[in-house]
Amino acid sequence: MASATGIDRPRLFGRADIEIRTTLGVAALAWLWLALVPAPSLHWPAMVLAMMLPTLVPQIAHVRARSFADRRSRAALLFVLPYLLAWLVAGALAAFLLAPVLHQTVFAPLACLCAAVWQFSPQKRSALRKCHSRPVLAAFGPSADRDVLIFGLTYARDCITSCLPMMLVMLGTHDFAVMIFLTVIILSERAVLRPDPRASAFTLLLTALALTALAHAPHHLLLLYKDICHAGI
Repeated sequence: MASATGIDRPRLFGRADIEIRTTLGVAALAWLWLALVPAPSLHWPAMVLAMMLPTLVPQIAHVRARSFADRRSRAALLFVLPYLLAWLVAGALAAFLLAPVLHQTVFAPLACLCAAVWQFSPQKRSALRKCHSRPVLAAFGPSADRDVLIFGLTYARDCITSCLPMMLVMLGTHDFAVMIFLTVIILSERAVLRPDPRASAFTLLLTALALTALAHAPHHLLLLYKDICHAGI
């Protein structure tokens, strides 16, 4: 319900929450595109839209609640755009620095192991706690635009610090099931007010083992085929 100031209390999926529905709609389209269109050059941008946009629902609800009705869509856009831009820059930089090893079969399993170790770091826990923070935002005027832009950039910084090691796994594999798996981990961490990222580390270790097995499966099958041929079966 709107207050006398024209600012709503935080709520999700109300009748007028067009910004949240649009965000989730774009994420759904990105998932569909990734499932149907093999385009490696656009994999990172589409993956960021699919995996990270759903995590923004509480933040967009906060931005809406702290904005007057006639500027809510603008405020949400000013929050989301710098957030996405930061992720695109981070992905481009990571791809450039890791280019020599990205196509090695061991990259994805090693990235999973590194992400699992990162889960135990104080930097990870600190960044994840900051992802749950809700700053005070001005309701109107240039201050409101500035506050929302800063919120988008600072949230992107904390989100990248928390999630980039997991997202780097997807630079080494375009496996759709792995992407779903990592998205569940990320969303589960955001759903709990005081999450324990160490619990996700064991899941990442299992993912690393599975990816290692898949990476070496063709080699083992080839050896088996040679043994069969050598035995004359």
